[in-house]
Amino acid sequence: MKKITIHLHHVIMLMALLLGAIGHAQTTVTKYFTGPTQEIDGCGGAYCADVGSVNFSASDFPTGAVITDVNVTITWQKTGGTCSSPTSDNPNNVEISFRMDAVDISQDLVLAPQVTWSGETQGGVVTTVFDDSAATVPSGTPTSGTFKPAGLITLANSFNGETPVGTWQLKAGDTASNNNALCVYNFSVSITANVPPTAVCSNYTAYLDIAGETTITPQDVDGGSSDTEGPVSLSLDTDTFDCSNLGDNTVTLTVTDFAGATDTCTATVTVVDNMPPEVICPNDTTVNVDPGSCTYTASASDFVPGWVDNCNTITLTNNINGQSNLNNVAFNKGDTVVTWTAKDASGNSDSCSVTVTVVANALEITNAYPSNICFGGAANSGSIYLEWNGDAETITVTSGGSSNSYNSNLGDGNLTIGSLTAGTYHIEIQDFCGQTVSTDVEVLQLDELAITTAFPNNICFGGAANSGSIDLAWNGEAENIAVSFTGGNWTYGTGLENGQLKIEPLTAGTYHIEILDVCGKTVSTDVEVLQLDELAITTAFPNNICFGGAANSGSIDLAWNGEAENIAVSFTGGNWTYGTGLESRQLKIEPLTAGTYHIEILDVCGKTVFTDVEVVQLDELAIASVSPNNICYGGAANSGSIDLEWLGEAENISVSFSSGNWTYGTGLESGQLKIEPLTVGTYHIEILDVCGQTVSTDVDVVQLDELAITTALPSNICFGGAADSGSIYLEWNGEAQTVTVTSSGYSNSYNSNLGDGNLTIGSLTARTYHIEILDVCGQTVSTDVEVAQIDELAITSATPNNICFGAAANSGSIDLEWNGEAENISVSFTGGNWTYGTGLESGQLNIMPLNAGSYHIEILDVCGKSVTTDVEVLQMGSTLICPTNAMRGHDTNSCDYQVQGTEFDPTFGNNCGIASIINDFNNSSSLNGAVVSNGTTINWTISYNDGNSENCSFTITVEDNEPPIAVCKDATIYLDQRYGNRYQR
Repeated sequence: MKKITIHLHHVIMLMALLLGAIGHAQTTVTKYFTGPTQEIDGCGGAYCADVGSVNFSASDFPTGAVITDVNVTITWQKTGGTCSSPTSDNPNNVEISFRMDAVDISQDLVLAPQVTWSGETQGGVVTTVFDDSAATVPSGTPTSGTFKPAGLITLANSFNGETPVGTWQLKAGDTASNNNALCVYNFSVSITANVPPTAVCSNYTAYLDIAGETTITPQDVDGGSSDTEGPVSLSLDTDTFDCSNLGDNTVTLTVTDFAGATDTCTATVTVVDNMPPEVICPNDTTVNVDPGSCTYTASASDFVPGWVDNCNTITLTNNINGQSNLNNVAFNKGDTVVTWTAKDASGNSDSCSVTVTVVANALEITNAYPSNICFGGAANSGSIYLEWNGDAETITVTSGGSSNSYNSNLGDGNLTIGSLTAGTYHIEIQDFCGQTVSTDVEVLQLDELAITTAFPNNICFGGAANSGSIDLAWNGEAENIAVSFTGGNWTYGTGLENGQLKIEPLTAGTYHIEILDVCGKTVSTDVEVLQLDELAITTAFPNNICFGGAANSGSIDLAWNGEAENIAVSFTGGNWTYGTGLESRQLKIEPLTAGTYHIEILDVCGKTVFTDVEVVQLDELAIASVSPNNICYGGAANSGSIDLEWLGEAENISVSFSSGNWTYGTGLESGQLKIEPLTVGTYHIEILDVCGQTVSTDVDVVQLDELAITTALPSNICFGGAADSGSIYLEWNGEAQTVTVTSSGYSNSYNSNLGDGNLTIGSLTARTYHIEILDVCGQTVSTDVEVAQIDELAITSATPNNICFGAAANSGSIDLEWNGEAENISVSFTGGNWTYGTGLESGQLNIMPLNAGSYHIEILDVCGKSVTTDVEVLQMGSTLICPTNAMRGHDTNSCDYQVQGTEFDPTFGNNCGIASIINDFNNSSSLNGAVVSNGTTINWTISYNDGNSENCSFTITVEDNEPPIAVCKDATIYLDQRYGNRYQR
């Protein structure tokens, strides 16, 4: 029997993961228990067996580090039989339990209580990772994976914040001794630890803002807080202060590192108000003196300023009485500067000034009206009625060396000065501030009352029925004027001082006018206002000069309605005026040469009418224009016509055609004639003038094509171009009469130069335009065309599609996208260039087929602008890499090795899409759990989506790592007779 001795030992590995060169570093250490395998079968309850332990020393972590994360990995199996001699019996999975004990800190955590797993199905060898970040707890048949602890408490709740240093013991349980062994092969504990930060405070002075508030940041009171492992975040318990916090305030600064560890300190924040109040004076003010005085007495609310302070606590004073108001302060006439000062509780102050200007009430004479001496009245019966604005103290009246003063009863602002003879009087008013105003008033000896003018302004034809008036003038001083007429009467009592009056508005009729003067005398007259006829020219007919006749043989026959006062005839080289012989309302103007004559008639009301008459030298008879109006598409067969124009004076016109002839002898004065209705054909036209001359022409009337728009092409607005630089090029079939272009807020019509069947519509802004073409037949066709604002030309994407490993050498391409309106795209490369000029409307282009290399792409837009970019298409290399040849020790009680996880999986890229990866050992994409013998060669094959594939291989050597056992037995050796050194066994 082979004797095997197993010695218990621990293999410890330290892994320190440095997560960055500039902070955010924690320390993660993993310790491993690697055997021997612990077999547990019926230890009597949960967690009843010690599996083993690992130890973390103080040197594993930075000084002061505390736990921020723990996870535990266990490799184990629940089997029928024993660990060394497993059977196919079904195990009882509910017996299994695990617990991790941190011995030195007296903390333990249930990883999996009994009944975590269930059923009686073998799960084989599994690796269970317990991590708080996992989504689920383990359950059912044991399987490998990462799980939350299945107990009531998390790893973080049990261990975070504790020291990691000490012994960590794994406990396991298998309740019943039933030949269902729990085999624990190995386990590991990974601890991540972090050193808490250090908080350092400094005091800070904060200044209130205009709203009486201030906000500080944690950085304001940070005195150099730090963390040995990286950056920290700062926060304050109080960061906002107002006027109620003036002075010293204590705040707490909390420093938190990236792992959530914290430290605190306190700082003093001194809140200061250094913002002065703002005092706002009223505008400079002008006030009047008090009545009967030359000063102004202020009230408590006069001239007081407004103010604004961030803490709303101020003291207000002024430089006049030192008080907060100016109540009962007397301001002298003139300017006084009042300076106001506002001071807040912190001693900040502001000042402003207002100028108070005291003026005397404006002294002004508003009326100085004389009552004159009536014709035939007493010599001293005149008087003056005086009114004024202001506060008069004395009124002095002087004339001809005599003077009189008035200084009482002046408060009402008026005075009657009586017993005056005819003459001029100087009146002076003085107020209490010494201001004076004066005027001169003349008292007259009135003339005898008499009407000097009563002139009617008659009602013009077409004027308002009440547009008549009478201009009235008189001598004497009228008190009122009465106007009576059929249907009513009017009285005028004001505005009669100047001896003139316009009486209006009046209708046609007789008016009786009576004037009453201030002395009671009257005069009267009767005046008739007439309704005049309308002035109008009824005839202005030229008698033209025949071709070959005398140069001055022309004349004009003129007739009119209305009453002409004179007739003026003006022409190049002179003018004539007719002022007599106009009663018949007719006039022959002669002798006239060829030319234009301007005739103006002036009537007695001042109205004029005029006309221009051209006396022409008749041309020799000639056809000036002959335009066929062709037969519209779909119109009646005889709907054609001919528009005929000629020079000269036609007597008759004959039209002959294949089936007959017509003659026109009237209506030819205008030199124009429409010949209709006509069918398709040729028409011979002959004109005979009054002199016996003839001219003729032939005209074709044709059948027109159907109206149709054949082209409506917009020229869009270039980026950066003028807003109205767009246009539309239009072409059509048919005979267009008018092209109308409309859009919101825009309309334009074109009706000339349309004969070529095309039109460019320019000066358009970006919008949609409705275009309608009206042909000579009244038919219309229309279309809508959008003139767009072109985006700025820009390449938005130029993505190479590289050449997959094993693919065709020219299978590369470039996906190109752009903004703007491309006209063409050129692609240049080593060995050639391509140009794309069509199919660019979508703003996208796939450039292919391409070899590996660099491609220069240039886009030219319709506005002449260009943008470029360079894109490299790559040839992708091989991506499959097998592991190097590997050596492993054989498994316990076996000469073979069972592959664990992904240790022999190849690495590969994914540049062209992986279809499958498989090995030839177990025809699978994974070797996990495969049992290999010494010298096994593994071939991996990867297949890509494009149909290509790659291969690689490696060899696994399985070592015998157990020493041989020597077994001895006794032997008898016999010497050889001949040589003495030989033996027999």
